[in-house]
Amino acid sequence: MYDGWLKIKDWMRERVAVYETYSKRFPTRNDEIGMSMKVDCYGWLDTTLYKNGKKVIEMPLSEIAYPLISIVEWLERIIDLPGKDDKFEESLHLDCEGCHVMMHYELVHAPEFGAIEGYRGLLIVYGTWVGDPKLKENTLAAIVSLPDFVSAMYNGILNFFAPLPNRKYTEEYIINEWPAVGGEADDVMQLYNEIKSPKLEWFIAPKEYDGWFDVDFEKKPIRDTVLMDARPEGLFWNLNNECIGNEEALHVDDTTCDLTEIQELGKWFAKMPKQTSANYNKWLDKGYMLAMKVRRFMPEDVDLFYVNYHTKYQKGSARYEIVPDMRQVVKGKHNGMRYREIK
Repeated sequence: MYDGWLKIKDWMRERVAVYETYSKRFPTRNDEIGMSMKVDCYGWLDTTLYKNGKKVIEMPLSEIAYPLISIVEWLERIIDLPGKDDKFEESLHLDCEGCHVMMHYELVHAPEFGAIEGYRGLLIVYGTWVGDPKLKENTLAAIVSLPDFVSAMYNGILNFFAPLPNRKYTEEYIINEWPAVGGEADDVMQLYNEIKSPKLEWFIAPKEYDGWFDVDFEKKPIRDTVLMDARPEGLFWNLNNECIGNEEALHVDDTTCDLTEIQELGKWFAKMPKQTSANYNKWLDKGYMLAMKVRRFMPEDVDLFYVNYHTKYQKGSARYEIVPDMRQVVKGKHNGMRYREIK
């Protein structure tokens, strides 16, 4: 590790140590994973992973390998486990300038078919850094719920590039510091579209039982995003933090989306409890389900995000969650939650 390259023996040493720990006591509760990113100069993307609200590992990723696309593709492979060859684990090695990261996931509990919420896995993220004395060789190990883990990682990446209100960086800053695949980015939406994954969004979306079967995906370019955040002043917000809709209608550019058919939306918005209320988390969950209905009335080239506050990650601050557009799902030749191709 000390010459700047990830050595197999060091990765195996860390992996064995993790197995030894869990062999003594296997947790019954899942850990919660969070991700945050910030841009440093010259295309560095400092990525931090959290476990149960605590910072555990920092990864100074670089533009060289365009690691975010690799992470998204790794997550797509994970939701296919076990694969056609009954493979139960997926690993990803990110080799950036001065940063070598191994990200590993393996299934440890797969219940009966149909109970996706019960899928649990072991996550190990092991990193070594060269040239920065502030960053130390470190390992994150956690037992995670598969859909919750995929949602946390994917939303963490999307949140960085999505043009949402109160974003930390300007669009100009992001596109100047971070390239698109094959060259410079024209705007932040180009980067956003490169990391979009209809397959991951289908996986984390609430679905009826039949929604798991015979599916394929259609990726369409997104031109804008809208935020659904219940505030006294309104319900929907654009990039400039301007209110563009309430429980009756949503206005996106020259398009008006009539929401009067979603009768529960007005009742939900009118009964917003205090964050200290015992019913607040249930109210947030109900809002996400209503956001799924709102998405059906919106243009297909405009994404919707929902503000969710009940998470250990970020200690009570807002977390934006993509509201999947199930219109991206089309009739296909795949079957079941394992997404195995039908021969």
